[in-house]
Amino acid sequence: MRTTVFLSFLLFAHAAIGAPVAAPVPANVRIPTVTRLVQMFIQLETDLSDAVTKQDMAAITKLLSDDFEMRIGSMPGNPIPRAEWIKQSIAEPKPSTFIEQMAVHDYDKLAVVSYLLKGKNGKSKKGKVDAAQGLFIVDVWTREPEDWKLAVRYTGSEGKNDFYISGAPMNAPAFEKKE
Repeated sequence: MRTTVFLSFLLFAHAAIGAPVAAPVPANVRIPTVTRLVQMFIQLETDLSDAVTKQDMAAITKLLSDDFEMRIGSMPGNPIPRAEWIKQSIAEPKPSTFIEQMAVHDYDKLAVVSYLLKGKNGKSKKGKVDAAQGLFIVDVWTREPEDWKLAVRYTGSEGKNDFYISGAPMNAPAFEKKE
């Protein structure tokens, strides 16, 4: 039963975010459980990405709160307001991306959604495809009477933990993704 539900989700996720469907997993490998909330927020994040790609202002407006802002790790004191974020997002080229490692923390009228957004950043000067880059994103969604709206996005680049973060071990082992 779990395998059937998981494979159904993989097919759904493939259609929703364009990720390749993984090969069948051997029986002795633990399959992570994808919660109902993760499925729902993958869809909301995908809907927002699609709306930006299509420059669909009605859909973007429906998904963003009126006071939406984005904060970037490299310049945390300089929030990017909603109008500027929309303008810049629509203007820049859209790399092909997919979501990994999503977690959702539900606090009734608030959901904190974190994930890794992976993709290709285009072509280098020599015409070769650059290595996949990743962004760690934390989105704060608020529950409105009729739906969810994105209120705040925090983002920073994925990378090595080569600096001190209080509470995080410097030598924590990386979990390798099995494919």
